Amino acid sequence: MRHSIFEGSAAAVVTPMDAYGNLDFDAMKRLLDRIIEGGTDALW
Repeated sequence: MRHSIFEGSAAAVVTPMDAYGNLDFDAMKRLLDRIIEGGTDALW
């Protein structure tokens, strides 16, 4: 049986933007907190 070098889950993270096309830092923090609390092992 072959073993994978990868284990767990990885989440591809979208970049939340505000109405002016700037990074929405508050939304990004909420998104990352939720993904991490959900137990993902890596962020992409």
